[in-house]
Amino acid sequence: MARKKIKISKKNNLWKQIAFVLVAIVIIGFILSNTFDFSGFKDWFKADPEPLTNDTLNVTPEEPQTMFEIVYPDGEVKRIDLAEIDRTKNEDVVIGVMLPTSGEFSKVGIAIARGINLAIDEANAEGGVNNKTVVAVYKDTKCDYNVAKHNFAELVGLRNVPAIIGPVCAQSLFILDDLTNLTQTLVISPAVSNPRTRFMNKYLFTTYPFDSYGAGIMARYMDFLGLHKPAVFYVGDANYGNYLYDRFESVYEKQLAGRGNDIVIAEAFDPGEQFFKDAIFRALKRDPDSVFIAQHGEGPELVKQLAQLGVRKNIFGTDSFNTPEVIQEMGVGIESVTFSRMAYDLSDVKAAMFRKKVRAYYNVTDVPHELYTANAYDTTQVLLEAIEKGGYDANAIHDYLLGMGQWSGVTGGLWFDNVTREPYRDYQVIRYDNGRPEVLAEY
Repeated sequence: MARKKIKISKKNNLWKQIAFVLVAIVIIGFILSNTFDFSGFKDWFKADPEPLTNDTLNVTPEEPQTMFEIVYPDGEVKRIDLAEIDRTKNEDVVIGVMLPTSGEFSKVGIAIARGINLAIDEANAEGGVNNKTVVAVYKDTKCDYNVAKHNFAELVGLRNVPAIIGPVCAQSLFILDDLTNLTQTLVISPAVSNPRTRFMNKYLFTTYPFDSYGAGIMARYMDFLGLHKPAVFYVGDANYGNYLYDRFESVYEKQLAGRGNDIVIAEAFDPGEQFFKDAIFRALKRDPDSVFIAQHGEGPELVKQLAQLGVRKNIFGTDSFNTPEVIQEMGVGIESVTFSRMAYDLSDVKAAMFRKKVRAYYNVTDVPHELYTANAYDTTQVLLEAIEKGGYDANAIHDYLLGMGQWSGVTGGLWFDNVTREPYRDYQVIRYDNGRPEVLAEY
């Protein structure tokens, strides 16, 4: 049965009006084309148009900014030229750290800082790296990409660091694409999960699994269960939901081709959407044997409306269901969803030992955002190992990370794709039962 891919909309009349206007424009354009030469304009309507380049747009590529002026609170001004850095000046192993330690995401930034500090202090207690003390220089990005650029300039231009841990927010990472390439500075984030990272230059890494990674895991798990006719509901967000749908479809129908897998319908919905019944009715007409959901906060209401229409089993999702907020909002409803998560089980002995270590080191009782703390700890250990065994140089670190194979830490296995630098992590498929997560499969 052919797939039907539909975009949910409550503005049918508006779309009809828009369609009418577009048809009118095409007709008028056809009439005018007999009189005027629109040959250049018609090229835009080719079935397979040439990709836009700086040449076709007559645009001169913008050179990355290399000169920065940093004004300090006491009025001191320092001018930095990133084209003139000298990394031979560092007597210690100096690394930069860019995190939001103030603002909306400060709690996550502070949780990550705890993991970084712990790993560095442990390394120094054992003699440092190649008998050199490890020094971390912190900068507060505030999750503002303009601030991040200046943070980078200070760390690279004034402290000559070859490697930086962070940032947390994707835009703060992406804005560094040209600068990291220009200065040959490696940046490794313990938190960014946006798949666009793989399109950036070779010096940008992340150790947190891509948002879409869990979608591929769930595609394999659903195929393993013998479910071959799913309906898919996904948030139509270019930075999130579309990536998840594409990954699910690619694994389910292409990598697992020949197994009878066929997505019977794919329904995209707007971010924040709360009305799904029309879409569910359309899906039920296709007689699916399962449901896959790629949501970003809309999932609880979607699952609720599925239950109201009689769908209470074979519902699958990804890591976005594995948040305290979603689990609390759904209550017992979370037990109807099977979903993926990174293999950091809070009830596991290894996780319990790490939690105990953090509590003792910082003299605290709670470890909020524990996964971020643990992954930052692992990220720092990986980076220091790369410096020790590869070299105190961005290219040496890069080569070591891609060639190290599977590395094992508190958060499980970590290894990188040799081409895309995508981080591969140990994953679990879980479902809640009587308020506790039950691990159904491991990948």
